[in-house]
Amino acid sequence: MASSNVRESHKLVKLSSNPDHYKRALEVALADRIKKLQAYCPEMAKYCMDSMETPPHVFRFLSMGSGNGQVDVTLLGHLLDAYPKIEATIVEPSPSMNEAFKRLVGENPDSVGSVTFCWHQMTVEDFLKIHDGTKFHFIFMSGVISYLKDVEKVLIDSYGMLAEYGTIAIINVAKDSWFYHFLDAERFPGLGLDRVPSSDVIAVFESIPVKKTETQVIEGAMEITPIFDDSSTLGSTILDMLTHTCNFRETAHPTLVADVLRYASESKLITKEGDKICMKNHRDLIFVQ
Repeated sequence: MASSNVRESHKLVKLSSNPDHYKRALEVALADRIKKLQAYCPEMAKYCMDSMETPPHVFRFLSMGSGNGQVDVTLLGHLLDAYPKIEATIVEPSPSMNEAFKRLVGENPDSVGSVTFCWHQMTVEDFLKIHDGTKFHFIFMSGVISYLKDVEKVLIDSYGMLAEYGTIAIINVAKDSWFYHFLDAERFPGLGLDRVPSSDVIAVFESIPVKKTETQVIEGAMEITPIFDDSSTLGSTILDMLTHTCNFRETAHPTLVADVLRYASESKLITKEGDKICMKNHRDLIFVQ
């Protein structure tokens, strides 16, 4: 008979298996990250513009793993400065995320101007199966790498969809990030998301080979102070995002919860300023042409 202080791991539910819960956790816990990515949108748009020799009559934009669309809408707004006619193909498997994206577009018509949208509620892998050969001038993949079943195939197929002089922009977890190191902690098997080093992503593209790759680091921080307050709803939501587990504080064994909190408080990737605790939440921005 199992000890009363042991909670079986199969009772823990992955955050991605509950789209509504995941959406709430993403919007609450990673709001600062989204703002950071939005701040980089002008640079991403410029990188694409600088690579295009002649502006196409119709600029084709593909976003895979679009989430709630906040970053995509900002990026499209900057691309409209150079390309007044844009066709945007949006690939996102979560129904709640898709609906949030559509609402955002409907509520901010001036931000997307004359952009026309084609929505695909499906995984990246499923989209690649139905892809009709259309070439895209900009392919955006934000945070999708960790969810792919076959990273190498998706990356190679994505490059095959790129128009001449087009750009792929990939947002990936940086090695100098709490999230990345949390997965490497052997005492937490099954928690967190799979992490693919950006060096592995680049190696796939260079094996094709591509014209060039370039990586920039988007520095970020995420306040985690509330996770140490057992009564904080915000803290529980952040903890769900950190562990990629639904209702982690309530469903995991108290010993495991305490161990995760201890790891968070002792990590070299956190900073403390008074009572405020923040963790490094850096992202790599990988450009491929």
